[in-house]
Amino acid sequence: LLISRAFGNTREGYYSLLLYIIITSLVLVRILFLMVQCTRFFGHA
Repeated sequence: LLISRAFGNTREGYYSLLLYIIITSLVLVRILFLMVQCTRFFGHA
């Protein structure tokens, strides 16, 4: 509810929210990938 209030119910707000979700997803995937790489590195070491 707080996020929808910040972006508003307009079409621009909807696209802003969608873009925010996509960016957050990409960041989370990047972090998970780095964690997997570190796990493999320490696993071999």
